[in-house]
Amino acid sequence: MFNYQIVKDRYDSKLFEVIPALEKKLNSLNKSYLDKYNFYLNKIEVNKRNHKYPLLEDKLKSKITYLIYKYEIKANKILNFLEFNNQVLRNKNFNQLKDNWVESDLHLHRTNFFYFDQPKRPNHVLKEIETTFLKNKTTVILGKTGSGKSTLIQLLNGLNYATTGYIRNGNFYLFSNYKNFNSADLKAKFGLVFQFPDYQLFANTIEEEILAGPIALKLSAKNNHDYAHKYLSMVKLPLTFLNRSPFQLSSGQKRRLAIASILANQVETLILDEPNVGLDPAGIDWLKDLIKEMKEIQKKRIITITHDIDFALEIADQIKVVHECKIAYDGDPFSLFRNDQLLSKFELSKPNVIKFQERLKKQGIDIINNEDRNVKDLAKTIANFSREKS
Repeated sequence: MFNYQIVKDRYDSKLFEVIPALEKKLNSLNKSYLDKYNFYLNKIEVNKRNHKYPLLEDKLKSKITYLIYKYEIKANKILNFLEFNNQVLRNKNFNQLKDNWVESDLHLHRTNFFYFDQPKRPNHVLKEIETTFLKNKTTVILGKTGSGKSTLIQLLNGLNYATTGYIRNGNFYLFSNYKNFNSADLKAKFGLVFQFPDYQLFANTIEEEILAGPIALKLSAKNNHDYAHKYLSMVKLPLTFLNRSPFQLSSGQKRRLAIASILANQVETLILDEPNVGLDPAGIDWLKDLIKEMKEIQKKRIITITHDIDFALEIADQIKVVHECKIAYDGDPFSLFRNDQLLSKFELSKPNVIKFQERLKKQGIDIINNEDRNVKDLAKTIANFSREKS
């Protein structure tokens, strides 16, 4: 905090002339805000010792958050100025999505998100996010309720805009404090299926629901029955449903329809918020198969929020844990779920497969591996182990 630095080697040599002045300004900013931060911390400590004003601590903490907000805005203005002009020197059309967007990893840099419920009383929801969402992979986001998971995915599909930082894909850059006229095109790259599908269903018929997005995006003409059939079949709903109202469906069927309507937009990244809620076991198996098909065959990036640890282990290539408004873990699922210290810190439970493996090991049966992700996989491993020992 209050320690942003300019890494000179990152920038074009034509910017070297202005860097010393900007460094001086940034260092001054760092010192000034750190001094103010320490002043407020000291006042909090003094108040605690004196037990004088119970409400003063909350006021001082609000002032600290506002201080951080102002620092992030000012510091990122300097850093984004350099990054922006660096890209201009390399590629003047860097902010033209159609020219620069490629099938590539998606990077978030120095991303902060604040919202204000009262003037000068910001809530710091996401703090200095530096992370990458890999192409053609399934990323699962875990974390307690209110940790910032939903806000993070809303930054990706344009429902919210970051307060500071930037998103990078290939040679395309989207800066938080620069106007960018690609927002509609950017949103079209991402499809978000809400936790409660009723929030995104609105049409009179299921066919109209599926075709609404594609018509707006000029991917399909009106009354294109074949197009609607394709995506209804993809989510295993009967074609006889096309003329029904979406609101006649069960909760599980509504979720399938919501996914179909997003896939029909031909999105590059599919974002699923608690996708297995309301699905029966057969529906969950279908969902796992769909995620696998989207990733392996259709080469889509899948991002999923879930509280279901067993589901997370089964589908995840990459896990991000949002803890205290930051990405506190970013790595493979097995390294997380075998680390008791991290699980305790993040208040996460251990998947049943890994629990069972560890119990068997205590009894002398060591079948721990990074291949078994569900009970069926584990049963096969146990059967193979038994045959080898007999």
